[in-house]
Amino acid sequence: MSKRNTIRQYEWCHPGNKRMKFNVLITTYELLLKDKTFLSTINWAVLGVDEAHRLKNEDSLLYKSLFEFLIQIIDC
Repeated sequence: MSKRNTIRQYEWCHPGNKRMKFNVLITTYELLLKDKTFLSTINWAVLGVDEAHRLKNEDSLLYKSLFEFLIQIIDC
């Protein structure tokens, strides 16, 4: 089991249920993109974007990936 999976299994949720142990997750764009499959399974109330100017280019990989991430959340 990878370190990332171990952290998700033991540090993210309370034992016996799927309720998160935290109210806020602060991460980088790079980790958001790396973990988007896992993170998109969570029903987030709010997604704040720091350095939003990085999202101005609709053709950038970052913009497309974040948009796809948001669509996955909305479809949940």
